[in-house]
Amino acid sequence: GAGLAWALLNQIERRTRVDSLLRRTEERFELAIAGARCGIWDWDLRSDRIYWSGAMQQLLGRGRTAGAKTRAQIMDLVHPEDRAVLDEIRASIQGGETVI
Repeated sequence: GAGLAWALLNQIERRTRVDSLLRRTEERFELAIAGARCGIWDWDLRSDRIYWSGAMQQLLGRGRTAGAKTRAQIMDLVHPEDRAVLDEIRASIQGGETVI
């Protein structure tokens, strides 16, 4: 009864503190990225989707909304002469080779 309620309340309180700390950390990170005029991207090779942060979108003049893009959408933005290099990097990574 009471012991279980106390344990549950304790877990909820701990979760609330962790969530608050995570939010503050994310806010600081976003401020640092914005101040440095940097964007963040992450390429999931399995799904072949690329996540762009809102700052990345803004740096490239594409609005401020973060979201995932397909490789084809990204390649449309890459200069034609640079596309072969990106294809080689992707093939190397998928083949387990060292790129750098």
